Amino acid sequence: MSAIFWPSALPLLVNRSGHGEQPVLQNASFQSEVGLPIERPTTTLRMIDVTSVWDMNADQVAIFEDFVFDDLGKGSLDFFWRRPRTGEIVTARLTGDPKYSIAPISSIWWRVSATITVR
Repeated sequence: MSAIFWPSALPLLVNRSGHGEQPVLQNASFQSEVGLPIERPTTTLRMIDVTSVWDMNADQVAIFEDFVFDDLGKGSLDFFWRRPRTGEIVTARLTGDPKYSIAPISSIWWRVSATITVR
């Protein structure tokens, strides 16, 4: 299987007003006999949930939906994406349920939002 990249026809820049990043901390927790639970990391992988919002026209929305359903196997596969805050190319995957949402913002523009987990 070849590498999957974010389509060049889609916006590279996110709408800053809807952008956010949160670390995904994967820890195992064990109850101690006294005091706070003991926590240990379960992985050394650094993962970040990126809340992303793009403003797209109807053609771009169609490309995005085809990308998710056809290229990403309904959102189940990883792809390469430029992380908005750092500009680095990262491995990413659409996460959450639903994988994305689309809402109209004018007669020709649509707001597409998704949570993307990067590593």
